[in-house]
Amino acid sequence: MGAASAIGKRYSRIFLSTDRNVVEQAVSFAADTLRATDVAAQSAESLTIAVLEAVGNVVRHAAKHACEFTVEVRRDGDHAVVAVVDHGPGFELRPAKMPDSFQECGRGVPLMQTLCDSVEYLAGADGNRLVLTKRIILGEMGS
Repeated sequence: MGAASAIGKRYSRIFLSTDRNVVEQAVSFAADTLRATDVAAQSAESLTIAVLEAVGNVVRHAAKHACEFTVEVRRDGDHAVVAVVDHGPGFELRPAKMPDSFQECGRGVPLMQTLCDSVEYLAGADGNRLVLTKRIILGEMGS
């Protein structure tokens, strides 16, 4: 279960424990928050798929360390920004190609990099922060 808090109209955060049942909750939270901050459907859908991949990775990899994680969603001018923060072991983010169609895993990072304008990974004492940024094209805002 998670606890969500809104700080102003353009920033929301949810705190979750890493169990396999939280992926849907985190993705729904991100999608709902993006819609509430007037991010257009196409941008919201791209970011939501990227969040699905990011949270799935946290649950698969950081869950081994029984950590909690946070999903933060905000609008920053003409960009929508989602940060997934955890305290697991972390990883090295580098440009990645989509694996061949017969490979069972390895699509998460390339998919995030394709769907977002920017994917950044910052590791520090306060946690590992995967930041997904998507530019909102002028005239795309609103429902």
